[in-house]
Amino acid sequence: MNRTKSGLTDGTLSAGGMPGIAGSRLKVFPDLPGDGVYFVNADGGEYKVTTLVENKPARLIVMLPSLPPGAYTLEVRTHYTSSNPGK
Repeated sequence: MNRTKSGLTDGTLSAGGMPGIAGSRLKVFPDLPGDGVYFVNADGGEYKVTTLVENKPARLIVMLPSLPPGAYTLEVRTHYTSSNPGK
C-alpha cells in the first residue's frame, strides 16, 4: 500500500498521504500544549498535524496536511515521565 500518495521513493510526500513513524515513546497528547506532530520549514514556520490516524507509543500514523511547497523537518513533540511511560 502506498501511504505517501506521491508514489515517489525520494522522500517526497503529498497532502492526504499517511506515513507511518516507528520508534519508541512516540505517543503524543494532542490536548497538552505543544504536544503533537509538526512539520517545520527552514524559515521556522510550524504546521501541526491535526489528524492522527494511529497514536501509540511505538507507532504514529498521521494524515499529512496541505503545506506550502518546500523542504520540511518532521518533529514529534511529546511528554514522558517515568511514572507514566508511554500512556
